[in-house]
Amino acid sequence: MALLVSTWSNGAQSVPQDYVMPPERRPGDFITVCKDIPVIDLQNDRFEIVQQILKACQEFGLFQTIKLTQAPTFIISSFTGDQSDNHGVSEELMADIRALYDEFFNMPIEDKLSVYSETFGRGCKLYTSGLNYAEEYVHYWKDTLKHDCHPLEEHSPSWPDIPAKYREEVGRYVVEVRKMGLKVIDIIGEGLGLTEGYLAKVSQEQSMAVNHYPPCPDPTFLKSKKITPIKPTCKAGEKEQTITYRS
Repeated sequence: MALLVSTWSNGAQSVPQDYVMPPERRPGDFITVCKDIPVIDLQNDRFEIVQQILKACQEFGLFQTIKLTQAPTFIISSFTGDQSDNHGVSEELMADIRALYDEFFNMPIEDKLSVYSETFGRGCKLYTSGLNYAEEYVHYWKDTLKHDCHPLEEHSPSWPDIPAKYREEVGRYVVEVRKMGLKVIDIIGEGLGLTEGYLAKVSQEQSMAVNHYPPCPDPTFLKSKKITPIKPTCKAGEKEQTITYRS
């Protein structure tokens, strides 16, 4: 349990050697920030939406769904937006989830023991760095909570029971995210010429990973130069949403 960055990093004055990336492997000035991530309004004409999403997938591999009346932000997310009439996940619900995970990662160690694991596998796991800490040359400055989400009634009993509202609030969130995800992959399927609902049939699994990055005394030593507030990812046959944030 002492491996969790959040258990020992508070007040750290320097970065431990096993978290220091060799200079030749650190991101440098050659990395540029893209400010032109495609922004797609899901309330537009259906044909236009299909073409926009296909183009975004081909050229970027990601896009935002957000009301076009709102200025695009630097957040790379399919879950970011103003109201629930576009992607379906309300701003209030997203704020509740952020507050919930902030509370979770700042709980005392003993309240997180039930889900902590040093071996990676299916189920609800709280771990640090990557998937194989013992074999890593350099560690990631992060802790991660990951668990399956669908079917909800099958997986939610294994979720943390502290904070007390965890299962209820996360349950509401993953249901809305799944609705949005199925809507998007249906649009992608349409653009690929597949029959309606085809991709939904092969996307029965859903998991969620929450990455927590505690304050670091010198981030220039670490692997990541930029930390994206929210980053959704998808795997073939599985939907996974990832919430990533800093304290």
